[in-house]
Amino acid sequence: MPQLILHNANIHTLDESRPHATAITIDGDRISAVGDDQIILEAAPSDATTMDMRGSTIVPGLADAHGHMRNFGMMAEMVNLRHAQSYEEVVELVRERSQATPVGQWIQGRGWNQENWSDKSLPTHALLSEAVPNHPVWLVRVDAHAGVANANALRISGITGSTPNPAGGIVGKDKVKVKVKDQPNGLFLD
Repeated sequence: MPQLILHNANIHTLDESRPHATAITIDGDRISAVGDDQIILEAAPSDATTMDMRGSTIVPGLADAHGHMRNFGMMAEMVNLRHAQSYEEVVELVRERSQATPVGQWIQGRGWNQENWSDKSLPTHALLSEAVPNHPVWLVRVDAHAGVANANALRISGITGSTPNPAGGIVGKDKVKVKVKDQPNGLFLD
């Protein structure tokens, strides 16, 4: 595979000894050289592919598949549920937060993981709704692929027994029939 040379760039290296450069050499999936245009271009083999970046900025990429940076900031305001050893403990943490939160204000939490609980059942709203009836509550699982809402949040959000599953997701429903429709149990899955 021929080398790829990116030149005429504004490269932020994050290397204290050389914080800026204008050219970079890429061999396959590895950066093999970083420097000034003249040095990198003179050292390039004749079969190298070169790209004039026209002053574009290049920064090191993250090794993570994706990042939800906004969510990381929002997590500072959420109830941390990562260490909860049961759904009862999750509910207690939320109940404690509710005592310092104005009535009617949303309470959000993140990090519950039923795999860490002795009862590995997915949570539903019943216990949460009983403990925290005066605040809408939304709690996201550790992987953000499931969440549970209390009855107040379901009501405010307009989630009813008639609410269809969204594309790629599931609105959890109790199998107890009330007026023909199953009722939402507060669990949401994707």
